[in-house]
Amino acid sequence: MFAGMDMSKVKAPLYMITWRCTRRCVGTCTYCSFNFEVGDFGEVSTEDGFRIVDQIYDFGSPWFGISGGEPLLRKDIFEIVGYARKIGLEVSLITSGFVFNEDLFNGLVRNEVHTAISIDGPKEANDKVRGVGSYDKAFSVMKRLSEAGILDCLVVTLNRYNYKYIEHPIKLGVDYGARMVVFHNLVPVGRAGQNIEELAPSPEEYEWTF
Repeated sequence: MFAGMDMSKVKAPLYMITWRCTRRCVGTCTYCSFNFEVGDFGEVSTEDGFRIVDQIYDFGSPWFGISGGEPLLRKDIFEIVGYARKIGLEVSLITSGFVFNEDLFNGLVRNEVHTAISIDGPKEANDKVRGVGSYDKAFSVMKRLSEAGILDCLVVTLNRYNYKYIEHPIKLGVDYGARMVVFHNLVPVGRAGQNIEELAPSPEEYEWTF
């Protein structure tokens, strides 16, 4: 279908622009594209966050995506989310569920944020790469988001420990009404780069998965 086609001239509607709003996180996921450093790393101010939202709006993107790190660690996250909603953008945010509490939950519900949660398979496979107890935290948050009607998707990073169990997050997505289940490949930078030999499925394992 695409043989001989100049893909540089193929156009498609702009759907979403995602902003990595922080590098901060309380997790230690072994495939993270960041390293284990801590700190705010010169995060942009709230006012600059508003400017980023304005630029995304001016680009014509109907969706504003927010990722990290852990976006919910920003104290001004709902100021920025609220501003984006006020000017008409749909907002999608991905969280690990590690820092979830009632105030954060209510902020997501109040602003009708399409929220994604990271779950990398059944408990043993998930906790192997995301840390002991991470599955239970993510599962609890997923249920709350589902009950509130704002569960957007489950995000899965394929690795050697979970590639045999992709049906698990798919079933969770169906059972809890997620709009989609998204599978990511490993990006060999940061912690993932340091652990790539341990984590990366072989070509044959990828083929088996697909």
